[in-house]
Amino acid sequence: MELFADDLDRITDNLMCAIDLVPSLGQVGFASVVNGPTIWTGDSLPRCGRTRIGGYYDFNSLSYGITHGPPLAEHLAAVMLEGEQPFDLTAECDPLRYGNWATPEYVHAKVLDTYAKNNDVAYGSFENRPAGREHLAKHPLYHALANHKAVFEFGAGVESPAFYQCHDSVEYNPCKLHHHDWAHLALAEAHKVLAGVGFSYASFSKIAVTGPRAAEFLDWATTNKLPIKGRTKLTYALTPAGKINAEFTITKMETNDFYLVGSRAYSDHDTQWLVDLAQSGGFSQVQVKDISDEVDVLHLAGPRTPDLMQALCGGQLEGQGFFSMRTVTTTNQTRFNGFKLSFSGEQGYELHVDRADSVALYDEILRAGSQFGLSHFGNYALNSLRIERGYKIKADLDYAHYSEADIGMFLKKEGDFVGRDDGQVPTRSSKSFHVDTEPGWEWSIPGDSPIRDLDGNNVGVITTAAHGARTNKSVALGYLFAGAPHEDLHVESYGRRWPIEIVQQ
Repeated sequence: MELFADDLDRITDNLMCAIDLVPSLGQVGFASVVNGPTIWTGDSLPRCGRTRIGGYYDFNSLSYGITHGPPLAEHLAAVMLEGEQPFDLTAECDPLRYGNWATPEYVHAKVLDTYAKNNDVAYGSFENRPAGREHLAKHPLYHALANHKAVFEFGAGVESPAFYQCHDSVEYNPCKLHHHDWAHLALAEAHKVLAGVGFSYASFSKIAVTGPRAAEFLDWATTNKLPIKGRTKLTYALTPAGKINAEFTITKMETNDFYLVGSRAYSDHDTQWLVDLAQSGGFSQVQVKDISDEVDVLHLAGPRTPDLMQALCGGQLEGQGFFSMRTVTTTNQTRFNGFKLSFSGEQGYELHVDRADSVALYDEILRAGSQFGLSHFGNYALNSLRIERGYKIKADLDYAHYSEADIGMFLKKEGDFVGRDDGQVPTRSSKSFHVDTEPGWEWSIPGDSPIRDLDGNNVGVITTAAHGARTNKSVALGYLFAGAPHEDLHVESYGRRWPIEIVQQ
């Protein structure tokens, strides 16, 4: 590709600032000038890793080639030669993090915004930058939830409610590290769930695994014993070295017909992982299909959920056991699969419905729930609830070895699975914490914040945190390294030190 002509005049101000910072630059001069296009993705991060084409690896879009190149080359070499990542870069660099939803129009708008703000202060996930979303296809429930004043966040091509506004005229400043404008709203949403019944839109991945030997394949590919028909279990998919690659609930629909639900942000990654595993393991007749865009999940939680479900579909769910599924029909003949479980840790149901029927089911839920004080809650409130219960998301699993992540109850006692090595000596252990922050900072503990002992030694790490609605404390999940003390600990974040204590789950 032919480069552009030299043009130092347009960066004169930058050069003078560089010379002020490093005076020797003004003495040695410039031996050569490279002026050409740079390659950027919407999040400014590289594409580095496996693709859908067997044996083909992507190593592209290194917006900072000198910085990114050497460590990513070493990382990719391990993936190619050893079959897995030396450390987890799935969220940051996986080529499959951009699916078919990332249209040229979206990418163009997103890159312009990301590049323009490249040197701006970033405020983490709560900043919730909207650029490019105007070009995304909206799921059917989007407009219905927007009418209830949802403020959406974005991930993997899907917008889901972060929280709900009380008044249309209120302005929310997303560029804050603390005293978030939405904090009282999210906490109030969680309290309403605990007191009654709440509705949320659950943006999970949905994967169908079918065909001859599907049961045999999943029994080998995942850690838990497979459920019987109509039942659901929590299970994990590991790398050959035993690191946690994915988490799923798995439901047996029929013989050799299984329904897996996982993290939407990793739907393409997890689907391809299963496809590759089936092929390499000799299960060529097993079919793995991502059906995330075909099914919507409507989530109900709180102590009055059973009353709402009774009003919605009569006695069809009477006597249903925990972690089980029933196919039911509402009084208006909308059909869905009802799962008795909830990521909130409260009584609840997940209603899995064909996308074409999701708005109709939502309207029926609103009508049935009006007599029970049905409220809406977003992802921030859900985080408050699930972290208090110790419920993990992908970030909390942290690519840990299964012996370190406190998932022992989800390992089958007999039989093999990919990555099984019960003799592994853990180097860290999963923990729940309470953090004593100052008022206004309860939601402000970012993932990867270090945990330190009295001497300042790094003895652990936070993975996710939120303001707990039940305890009214900052709650967090994370890990302590082997040999770390369990007392006199603090978490370090934004130049602050907050005392932290371990919570027994």
